[in-house]
Amino acid sequence: MVALGVGRAESSNPAEFAAVAAYWVLPGSLAVWFGTWLWLRRTASSGPWREAGIGLVAAAALAWLAASLAPPTQRMQFDETSLAGTALDMHWHRAATMTTAAVPFAGEVLGVERTQDKRPPLFPFLVSLLHDATGPRPANAFAVNLLLFAALLWLLHRWLVPGLGPVGALAAPLLVLACPAVVLSATSGGFELLALLLLLGVLTVARAHLAAPSPARAAQLTALVGLAAASRYETGPLALVLAGPVWWWTRHVPGVVRASVGIGGLMLPLLVPLWWLASHAQRPDFYPEALGRPLVALDHAVTNLPPLLHGLFLAGGPWPIGLPWLGVVAGVVRCWQRQAKRLDLLVVGGGLLATGLALVWFFGDVREPGAVRLYLPVALLGSLAPLSLAPLLPQRWRTLVVLAFAAGCALWRGADFALGRLAAPQATAQAVAEVVAVARRHQAPGTLWVTFAAQALVVEGLAAMPPAACLRRATEVRELRRRGEVQQVLVLETPWDAAFAPAFGSPAALLTAGGASVVARRDGALPVTVWRLRS
Repeated sequence: MVALGVGRAESSNPAEFAAVAAYWVLPGSLAVWFGTWLWLRRTASSGPWREAGIGLVAAAALAWLAASLAPPTQRMQFDETSLAGTALDMHWHRAATMTTAAVPFAGEVLGVERTQDKRPPLFPFLVSLLHDATGPRPANAFAVNLLLFAALLWLLHRWLVPGLGPVGALAAPLLVLACPAVVLSATSGGFELLALLLLLGVLTVARAHLAAPSPARAAQLTALVGLAAASRYETGPLALVLAGPVWWWTRHVPGVVRASVGIGGLMLPLLVPLWWLASHAQRPDFYPEALGRPLVALDHAVTNLPPLLHGLFLAGGPWPIGLPWLGVVAGVVRCWQRQAKRLDLLVVGGGLLATGLALVWFFGDVREPGAVRLYLPVALLGSLAPLSLAPLLPQRWRTLVVLAFAAGCALWRGADFALGRLAAPQATAQAVAEVVAVARRHQAPGTLWVTFAAQALVVEGLAAMPPAACLRRATEVRELRRRGEVQQVLVLETPWDAAFAPAFGSPAALLTAGGASVVARRDGALPVTVWRLRS
């Protein structure tokens, strides 16, 4: 047999153990949260079913509309490919790893190299559950995000029902459609929307707990903080900062401290493998685009803040045009009239803190389209800002005015999507999509593809490896060719190869070493040449 290293991660045994543990702690964390949810359902009223039903129908309809306006696709690479790869390994191997190289073997695609990704594993775990239920397919990531988006819209509707009623509260999900940044995240394969939903969940439970403190609500708040830590690394500390004052303000209620400490004691051990993954994520080779700069620094905020303010308050594009100004006006009015409450502090303070964390990150300049996703909390707050002025409207006309305004904003930005002004993926994502399309067109049984986008092809069910891995495994590949498992080795050459050569190796080295002939050339925005290696 050929020594392929199948099923082994490219790291030490402790790292392999951490990858397996990072998978198995997630069902435990979700079980703890679900237990607190059942406890809360038994001790608190969930409100009239009619109100919940209106919100659910609206959320489902608007999620479908969002998918129609911005058809789901991968918009940020290599984040989304890595998340998709991790979800597949969770499905097949029950480990938080991703397959980075695979070969044709016995009529199947066999992974030969795996590694741990830098990203938290909760989103790929949810995708892997859908793989388990329906079979592995790349579109499952989009399905999960659309379900999360519908849950986000439903929660926002529930948040507004006490003040605007079940019909007037429909303004909240409509205004979300006026924020393209959130819509584009909802129709991608990224994990940003999950983190945003969990932060909203923390605030929702916090509001209910402040209004009617109970051990069950304190327990659910604690469990949500733990889940938030598994969604994005910065979301965990942010959720903790939001929940901390709520725990303190309600500490005098019998059972609250005991419930919080008890659930915290269950969640903390489950987060230990995630701590290892967070340390693993600090490796400099994960961030070649940082060009040696510190990943986190106050100097970054000096550069990143002006473009953010311009985008949020003056520009269009993915931002909620003009709407944040209404939030500023409402904030001034509420402070002037001394109507600001503790919940206002949590909501606004949480949004500002999330923004601050993104500003000090090296990749926080919104002039780079991929950085906009880091600012989803403040973008969502900006889109919902007009609702904070609703109490100033006459009661008789409030619902009609608010609903008409929200519908107008949604139609306005929906037209931008319909005209194709907003849904274009990031340039790297377009390049990866082109490579996948070419590979699918020329795929044949026994083909091994070599390209910088190898992981994207593996996710699509094709055998592929990057150039560096092909050179490293040249002896094994020759043996597989001799045995007939590999019928042909096709190398994809693109203008992007030089940029990714430090991370994935250069196809030119393979073409020079073994000799090759041209199979096909594709011109266009991204020229692609398909070469067949002779040996």
